[in-house]
Amino acid sequence: MTVSAPPMARGMQGQRAGVISRFLADAIDLLVVIVAVVGVYFAVSGVRFFLHPHRFSWPEVSTMRLSALGWILLIAYLTIGWANTGRTWGKSVLGLRVVSSRDAGLPLWRAFVRAALCALFPVGYEVTPQVFEATARFYIDIAEGYVGSPMLSALYGAWAARIGDRKASAALLDDGYARFVSPRFMNTHEYRDDWLPDGQPPAGPFAANIGGFLTGCLFGLTGLRITGDDPSGWTRQEAMMPEGWDGIEVERVWVHGAPRHLCAMHGERARLDPLEETDDSRQ
Repeated sequence: MTVSAPPMARGMQGQRAGVISRFLADAIDLLVVIVAVVGVYFAVSGVRFFLHPHRFSWPEVSTMRLSALGWILLIAYLTIGWANTGRTWGKSVLGLRVVSSRDAGLPLWRAFVRAALCALFPVGYEVTPQVFEATARFYIDIAEGYVGSPMLSALYGAWAARIGDRKASAALLDDGYARFVSPRFMNTHEYRDDWLPDGQPPAGPFAANIGGFLTGCLFGLTGLRITGDDPSGWTRQEAMMPEGWDGIEVERVWVHGAPRHLCAMHGERARLDPLEETDDSRQ
């Protein structure tokens, strides 16, 4: 069966997706995984009820086990979708497709790399430090086959820093982001020059690469994890910086509608110190 694109959308076929459409597709995919986790829970509960109806009780599952289940389902879901048609349900709804630098489908191993690392950061599924380090180390060791392509390359430096490999972190930030930037106009390109597909001119500024770099700096290197709790509880681990970096400092960030000063020095817990709100800051 052949599916024809609507006339209005035909002119957009083959173009790079924007940040908003990518975000909406990812939000739908996350919702799909959450529904799948809930479905597994009720399926297990149904089996328990069928086997022991008179002694049935709802299974008590720890947050860690639910997170682990969600992480596994997310990796499987993304890997199958990206390696098969290039589309998950979220991508299908928004009319998007994941392709390689040559506009071809992703091989299975590459789809798995994207899925496993995204599930750890920035999605943030909680796993034990040993699992995080083993997963990140495995993919950092084969990063040469991926870094240079759009989007996730900018995050490799943060993954390396989080496992304490400061030297690799500095090198991956250079290869995965700095070398994407044109020295003439400081324009961040979609591909690194040596990864640019044949016949395709450099394109930029590419917001996904810029966003990946900033996300890695603000949340990956600092160890911050945003929750609905008090901001003092957002710093669950020490900040880890690339080799040659002392830390990250942001003069003003907005937290729960109020200005704060972010200071994250290597080996220390990041601080979000309240700032006195002025008339200028309220404008």
